[in-house]
Amino acid sequence: MGEHGKTCDRLYRIWRSQLILLLLLSNHPLNMKELIISMMFTTNWFVVSYIMLLLIAPIMEKSLQTATIKEQTYWMVFLTIFNLVFGYWLGKVNDNGYNAIQFVWLYYIARYLRVTQNETWNQKLQHHGLCIWLSATLMLAFIFIGLSCIGYTIDTLRWFSYNNPLLMIACIGLFLWISHLKLKSNMVNVVATGMFGVFLLHTTPFVIPFRNEVTAQIFADYSYFGILVESIAIMVVCCVIALTFNQITKPVIDYVAEKSGKIITL
Repeated sequence: MGEHGKTCDRLYRIWRSQLILLLLLSNHPLNMKELIISMMFTTNWFVVSYIMLLLIAPIMEKSLQTATIKEQTYWMVFLTIFNLVFGYWLGKVNDNGYNAIQFVWLYYIARYLRVTQNETWNQKLQHHGLCIWLSATLMLAFIFIGLSCIGYTIDTLRWFSYNNPLLMIACIGLFLWISHLKLKSNMVNVVATGMFGVFLLHTTPFVIPFRNEVTAQIFADYSYFGILVESIAIMVVCCVIALTFNQITKPVIDYVAEKSGKIITL
């Protein structure tokens, strides 16, 4: 399957995930209007941003294929400084990370970490990645709790936004640590294919009110331990639903994506 075919394949898989929400979670009978709305992707910022990334990823790859590591290092430094200064701190662009700009930035970071994976500094970060993740996560939490205790009002959505520097460091550390693990089981790859469905299922407007209501009661009865157990349960249930639907629709999706890729190539 060529690059166009892969892009079409991913787009069809997004539509399939949206269809899961329509079939399993809608309180109304299936009708054409709901079907069309579910295919428009306009109700979820993540889906729209992801589609934008899919469309421009081949263009970015073309430029990266001829770029040296030194050039990519400069790009990474400039992009990071720009996103931190004009994004997270000043809020002029990419103020919370919920957009395609953040996706492009993450793409360049991941690509850079991949091409430098054999560098000494990268291997050291891989080895200490778990400690980096834990340190950044604890710092993120303790600063938030500490400022709250002294009466300082914090914008929660901004503090835990996707482009918070501490959150980015934590995610990169965990990513690097996992990347150097020698996993022998294919189960990780299988489960990973259901994660996009998990995201869509647990954030749908049909689930959020129920989830929040149950969460409030669980927190009142069992505190944060109850929230942890509930989160794991939600992830497992959503993953099972997504993986089951993936297997059912896979033959059709693969066929349509392959044919569409050939048509676009022509």
